Amino acid sequence: MFTIRNYHIRLLAVFLSVLSGTFLYSQNLREEDDRPKRRIPLLSAFVSGSYFAPKLSDVDGVYEKIEHAYNLPQGGAFKTYYTVSAGLRVAPVSLQLIELEVVGTLFKARPSIEGNSSPPTNFIRTYALRGSYVVNVPLQPYIFIQVGAGAGALWLRTERTYPARVIAHVNGELLELHTFLGAELFYLNGTSVMFRVGYSYATTVYPTHTECDFTMKGATVNIGFHIPLVRI
Repeated sequence: MFTIRNYHIRLLAVFLSVLSGTFLYSQNLREEDDRPKRRIPLLSAFVSGSYFAPKLSDVDGVYEKIEHAYNLPQGGAFKTYYTVSAGLRVAPVSLQLIELEVVGTLFKARPSIEGNSSPPTNFIRTYALRGSYVVNVPLQPYIFIQVGAGAGALWLRTERTYPARVIAHVNGELLELHTFLGAELFYLNGTSVMFRVGYSYATTVYPTHTECDFTMKGATVNIGFHIPLVRI
C-alpha cells in the first residue's frame, strides 16, 4: 500500500504554503515592475547534474535477506550517487516556470569490507520523468531566487555481483516528490546558470509489482545550464 508518513505530509504542507506565498509576492512584483519579464525566455532547454544523498537502508535490507537465505558473502551498503538530467522549461507568464525533465544515473562501486579482499560489487541505475512548478523572485535585474516543487515517476534498478558470477537484483517503481530552493543568473543573450538545494522523497506505489516495498529520501544539490529556444 502506498503510504507517506505524517511527518512528510506536514513538511510538504509547510513548503506548499511558502510556495503559494512566494507566488503571490511574485505576482505583486510583476504588476509593479515588468523589467524582469524579458530576462526569462518563453521556452528554453536545459542540462543539469545533481548530487543525491538518499537513504538506501531499505534496499540494503533486502540484499541482507538474500545473502542470509543463499549463504552469500556480505556486501557493502549502497551509497550516494549522481544524476544527469535534460529537459525543457516554459515560462507561460512572467516569473513562473514549468519544467519537464528526464533524469538518469549509472553508478558502480565495490565498497570495502573489513576482512574481505574481494567484496561484492554494487551497481545502481535510476531513470525518472519529473515535472516541477517554479516561482521566481527577482533579486536584481539578472538574478532570481527560485522556490519550487514537483513530482515524478522513478524506476530503480540495482544489482549486486558476488564471487562465481552470482548476481542478485532488487528493482522498484516509485512515486517521487521533490522541493527545492535556488538561485539563477541570466546573461544578456538569455542563457543562464542555476544552483539549487532541495529534498527528494520517493516510495513504491505498487509493492506487489516489485521486489520490496521501500522508500528513498535525501538531500539534493543541483547545478544546471539553460539555453533559450524562444524569447519574447
